[in-house]
Amino acid sequence: MEDRLYYRELECYKNAPQDLRRVIGKNDYYDLSVLPSAAMKDEFRKFIRQKGRQVSLKTVQHDKTYFKQFC
Repeated sequence: MEDRLYYRELECYKNAPQDLRRVIGKNDYYDLSVLPSAAMKDEFRKFIRQKGRQVSLKTVQHDKTYFKQFC
C-alpha cells in the first residue's frame, strides 16, 4: 500500500471548482508514512476518503494542518 493519499483520489476533488483544483494541484497529498503502524495508516486513509465525500476540498486541505500537528 502506498503511503500517500492524493487529493485527486477524493470525491471532493472531482466536485471542486477548476480554479481551486489548479491552485491545489494534482500532486498534493497526505503523507501517511508519518503514522506509526499499518493499521493506523489504513484507518486514516478510510477516514479521509469518507470525509472527502462529506466536505469540500478546501476543508480537506485545511484539515491537513491538524494532521501534521497530530503526527
